[in-house]
Amino acid sequence: MKPIHHMAGPYRTICVLVLAALPVVASQVDTLVSSSAGSGCTTVSLQGTVSASLPINVCQFSDVVFGAGASAFASFLSLGTSASGFWHSQVTTGGRVSAAATAQSADVITVGGGNLGDPAFLEFQFEISGNNLATLIGPTLQIGTSVGGSFTNLIACDFDPNLLPIAIGCPAAAPDAVLNFPGVSYLNTPVGVEIPVRFGVPVGIFFELFSTADAVIDPNFVVNFDGSSDFFNTAKIMSVSVLDGNHQPVSGAALVAESGTVYPVAGAVPEPSAGALLLIGVTVMFAYKWRYSRSHP
Repeated sequence: MKPIHHMAGPYRTICVLVLAALPVVASQVDTLVSSSAGSGCTTVSLQGTVSASLPINVCQFSDVVFGAGASAFASFLSLGTSASGFWHSQVTTGGRVSAAATAQSADVITVGGGNLGDPAFLEFQFEISGNNLATLIGPTLQIGTSVGGSFTNLIACDFDPNLLPIAIGCPAAAPDAVLNFPGVSYLNTPVGVEIPVRFGVPVGIFFELFSTADAVIDPNFVVNFDGSSDFFNTAKIMSVSVLDGNHQPVSGAALVAESGTVYPVAGAVPEPSAGALLLIGVTVMFAYKWRYSRSHP
C-alpha cells in the first residue's frame, strides 16, 4: 500500500496541471434582446443563455401610443430571433422606437479526414424562414423625414478558441459572411456559409442571428409605424460539407465539437453504437455455438 500512497501525490499534481491548462469555456450560446422607445419610455435590455424575451413594452405620451419587444433563442444547431415595434400618433410629435434581438453560438470544432494542418473549408447549409413588416403611413400620405424598417442578418466567422468565453458579437476582426434578409417573406430558404479551417487544428466557429425593427418619426407630421422582423423559427443547420483547399468534397471526413454537438456531416457514415456492436457480437457468438453443436452432436 505504501508505494501506491507515494504515487498518489504526484499523480494528483499532474491531473491538476492538465486541468488548469484546459480552456475555461470550450463552447457557449448567448442571447441578447432590447427594446427602446423615446419620449420618456424606459429602455430595457436583457441578456440570457439559451433564451431571452422582452414582451412589448407599451407606453403612452399625450396622444401617442408606442412600444417595442423582442425574443431570442440559441442552440448549436439552430438560432431564432424576432423584434417588433410600433408608433401610433394622432398629433405631430416626433420620436423613435426600436427593438433588437441577437442569438449566437460559439463552438470549437476539429476537422478530420485530411493531412494535419492542410487548409480546408466547412460549408454550412442553413434553412431560413421568416417575415418582415415595415409600414410608415400618414393620414395625408405625407411622412416627411420619417424612416423605418426591419430586417434580419445571419453572421458567421471563425475565431481563435483561446478567446472563449466571448461577448455578444463576432470575436474576429471581420466576419466570414454577413447574409441580409430584408424581404417580406422567406420559407425554408436554403443558404450556404463557408468557413476556412485546417485539418486536425481546433478552430472556433461562430454564428449569430440578428433581428431588428426601428423607426424615427418626423415631429412635423402625423405618422404611424408598424414594424417587425420575425425569424424565430429559422437559421437551422441542415448539413455540413467538408471541402479541401480546392473546394472539393472530402470523403470520410469527421467533425469533433467541444460542445458535444453532432453536426450533420454530408456523406458521413455514422459509426455503430455500443449497443449495436454488442448485439452483433452476441449474434455471432450464438451462430458459432449453433454451428459447433451441429458439427459435434
